[in-house]
Amino acid sequence: SGWGSWLLNLDQNKANMFAFEISSTRKGYLIKNGVNVLDEQEINNYDNFFDYIRLEQVLEHIPDIKECMELIKKISNKNVLLEVGVPDGLKVIKDPKFITINKGPIQPLEHLNCFSNQSLKKFIKLYDFEPYTFKDILNLYLNKSILSLIGFKTFLKEIFDNFFSTTIKFRIKL
Repeated sequence: SGWGSWLLNLDQNKANMFAFEISSTRKGYLIKNGVNVLDEQEINNYDNFFDYIRLEQVLEHIPDIKECMELIKKISNKNVLLEVGVPDGLKVIKDPKFITINKGPIQPLEHLNCFSNQSLKKFIKLYDFEPYTFKDILNLYLNKSILSLIGFKTFLKEIFDNFFSTTIKFRIKL
């Protein structure tokens, strides 16, 4: 979860928030700010528990990505919304000469995995998840207010992201 900036911006009265973090410094910070921090032993006790899981800038850093996704599948309930965001590696996938030492989708010693929109969808499908459809995203926003300009822009961004970027919403395959 890193420093938990996304979690800490949620209304803690409306969400029961959990985080998984390996850094003791960040764990302490999260706990101090009211976030339930799970360790490796505890997280295994949450079979079919979570209805929303966000992996934001995580999968590119994981050495055993298969183990990570098997755990995500185990702790997800049948109605889970899994949101995954990774750097877009399409240029690297199309042309390996694009790889540089600079900050980007491939960062030596930091980014171990690289995805495009299509490769991320194919990978996540291996674990019985499927990407949200246009109808799924529309249903999410029909329950919210898209009548405002900001709401409509957010709705359009969600559609763009799911079909063209590497920030994608998934659900358990029906």
